[in-house]
Amino acid sequence: IAYRLGKNLFHLLPVADVLLNVYQREVNTHSGVLEQKRILSVLFDRQTFEAIDLAKGHPFDHLQSFKHEVKFVKTRGFGEVPEAQ
Repeated sequence: IAYRLGKNLFHLLPVADVLLNVYQREVNTHSGVLEQKRILSVLFDRQTFEAIDLAKGHPFDHLQSFKHEVKFVKTRGFGEVPEAQ
């Protein structure tokens, strides 16, 4: 979904970069309150984005081409991350 949003934004706007943050809602186990946590932050630059063939390779592999923050563990899923700089 992140790549699709990046593609659409580059198509619609004359911008050089797109900073995309993805959030997940989950219940805090200590307070019982529903909270939003950033689970992906990626800074797409137009030149690199347009050079990558997104149909080939794994989406996580393509992230290596961009400044990004993501934590994923098979046993626990996504963890909270800071915003990509």
